[in-house]
Amino acid sequence: MDIQIHRDSYGIPHIEAQSEIDAWYAMGYASAQDRLWQMEWYRRRGTGRWSEVVGIDGLEADRLFRRFQLDEAAIADELALTDETREMFQRYSDGVNAFVAENELAPEYGLTGTFWEPWENWHSILVFKVRHVIMGKQLTKIARLNLLHKVGVETMAMLDGEPPGGAVILPPAGVTKQTVKLGQPELERSLENLGTLAIEDGGSNSWALHGSRTSTGKPIICNDSHRPLDVPNVYWQCHVICPEFNVAGAAFPGVPAFPHFGFNGQVAWNITHGSADYTDVWVEEFRDDSGTLEYKDQGEWCAADVRNVAIAVKDHADVPMEIVSTQRGAIMHGDPRAGAGISMRYTATDRVNNQWESLRPMLMAETVLELNDTQDIWEEPVNNLVSADTSDNISYLYRGRIPVRADVSGRVYPGFGADGIGDWVGDVPPDELPQSINPPEGFIATSNQSPWDKSEPFLSHEFSVPSRAERLAELLGDDQIWDPQDVVRLQGDVTSVPARRWAEYIAALPQTEGAAEQARMLLAGWDGELTSTTPQGLLYTCLRDTLIEQIYRPVLGDDAWAWIQLPVNASAKGIISRWFYGLGQTIEDINASQTPDGRPMGDILVSSLEIAWASAVRIGGPDSNLWDWGKFHRTNATHTLAPLLGERLNPPDAGMGGDGDTVQVSSVGSGETGIGSVFPVGALSVYRQVVDFDDPNEGWWIIPGGASGNSESPHYSDQLELWETHQLIPMLFQLGRARDEAASTEIIQR
Repeated sequence: MDIQIHRDSYGIPHIEAQSEIDAWYAMGYASAQDRLWQMEWYRRRGTGRWSEVVGIDGLEADRLFRRFQLDEAAIADELALTDETREMFQRYSDGVNAFVAENELAPEYGLTGTFWEPWENWHSILVFKVRHVIMGKQLTKIARLNLLHKVGVETMAMLDGEPPGGAVILPPAGVTKQTVKLGQPELERSLENLGTLAIEDGGSNSWALHGSRTSTGKPIICNDSHRPLDVPNVYWQCHVICPEFNVAGAAFPGVPAFPHFGFNGQVAWNITHGSADYTDVWVEEFRDDSGTLEYKDQGEWCAADVRNVAIAVKDHADVPMEIVSTQRGAIMHGDPRAGAGISMRYTATDRVNNQWESLRPMLMAETVLELNDTQDIWEEPVNNLVSADTSDNISYLYRGRIPVRADVSGRVYPGFGADGIGDWVGDVPPDELPQSINPPEGFIATSNQSPWDKSEPFLSHEFSVPSRAERLAELLGDDQIWDPQDVVRLQGDVTSVPARRWAEYIAALPQTEGAAEQARMLLAGWDGELTSTTPQGLLYTCLRDTLIEQIYRPVLGDDAWAWIQLPVNASAKGIISRWFYGLGQTIEDINASQTPDGRPMGDILVSSLEIAWASAVRIGGPDSNLWDWGKFHRTNATHTLAPLLGERLNPPDAGMGGDGDTVQVSSVGSGETGIGSVFPVGALSVYRQVVDFDDPNEGWWIIPGGASGNSESPHYSDQLELWETHQLIPMLFQLGRARDEAASTEIIQR
């Protein structure tokens, strides 16, 4: 039976199929056509086989992924699929394999000498797990454990607050210090090798306005999904039309359906990361008893599960490794044979996930209530699901599995396995999680902040700092009636609430002299808008970095500070950024306030202004009129093979306004600074989607790249310039438009 793939002027596929079975087949076919190497990359990462492509440089990350055991979990999930869902995955796999059988492989296969292996159903589940395994709280808890041992209990308590169960999470036996010593070098090497997969959470925004708040009387829903900029982009635009449904949205290459972002003509949905704690880690104590490896659990020594595997490495002998597990999970870091390690339990791997059964029903939901009803079986990751429908409803649902712990001690630091601290004893029932339909405020806005002010049921010890949420609430929280275009423009808002706050503190300083006065004059009274064409963004970023160092380096000590600055320690740097944000919120009078260790904040701010001005001059030159923020704050997307092949596969860069605190997220990543160089963008918007229910026959979308993953394709990065200037392109949601505006139509047969 013929299937048509209409591609619009941006190469985006619009699939026209005569049955649902054909639709999944064609989606797999088109995904392989556009993103085959990306799918290969995910598959090899998830199975711990990247070293077969890049050699010894991939070894540490492969070791880590072997311990994650995502492949075993994906296989178990696939075996538990219902017949209908298995057929969906099978037809998708058939389409992937059909494309490969009929066409040449992506260029990267030839460049690396990599061979294709048939796509299997569990590979699609694996891809999804690969994209989310680092998004839990494990790295933050391990970073806190490292900080604890570097700066001591009193300093951590002063800066971070007393942890719940503090008396028991600091065991006196020295096991945690031994674990840090044994595990940290390996952890740093593996994170360095993981690239963008090592980023815990880029952040995201979504908002929906009820019709009572719009000039059209109809809801409008927008999203801004934030992640590091992969090459090709993490999301792939796709439109699938068959008798059972008509859905357009963002898919993961290699995964059927639209679990994160979609529009089916009646309901539109999007997600932001829920910042929940669904990944726990424990410090485990081991001993080798006459050749039997044992771990301590509540006073008893238990035999550890030990498996031996070998990692194949290109141009190198196979590397043996030992995978050790306790009853809590596999050892991620450390050396059990030397006495200590850190185990991990994760909701995506500790039992069979059935969330794949929700994928098809989501596409056929006719109201937000029906959509929400499909989500009770969703497990991982935990998301804020925002939706709107043609019945004039807007909805918020916190979806996913939240473990219930035996005690509170493992919420901030790793638990202590020998005492059984923090073991999982159940799950929070879905109906006890935050949710709302048509809230009285007339809008919903999520930016990874805490969804409520309750402490129980426990969701997470920490969420993203609420800077973006503050800005959205500031704009949407009054009684204004919004024009749809103004709602969409919020995707490009670059006003930083923290920057504006510090500008107010600067304005309250007495007049000074020299470089400090030049900096004070440029920032005093500034509105905090970090546009790409004005100088304040460069100076403020230099000031923010300087302030953090001036405030916290003397408290933490030079050794700890140097460790925090290493690129692989982004989790520790994130902890300090949250401290700084909280400090900035609590200042009432800059001239009377103090640092955590009692130094005058006014003096710190003046000296920091002087240092920041010198830094900005060193980076941008002596004329501050030439300090356009977008010159120095640019994307730096790199292809997965860039370390091997150089920059020839990398797309163009783009200058950006904003920073990590603005609605238009463009967080400042790690990198060197100097004249002519940049503050590279860390995380940014990787998919924007808009649906205005005044016209439910159309939606709009954009990505910072292109539909194709082939660097030689005209659609490799043809959306980048539009994305950079905050333009959107139509989904061509109606079949007639998809046909009429097709730049090409391909007929495939199943």
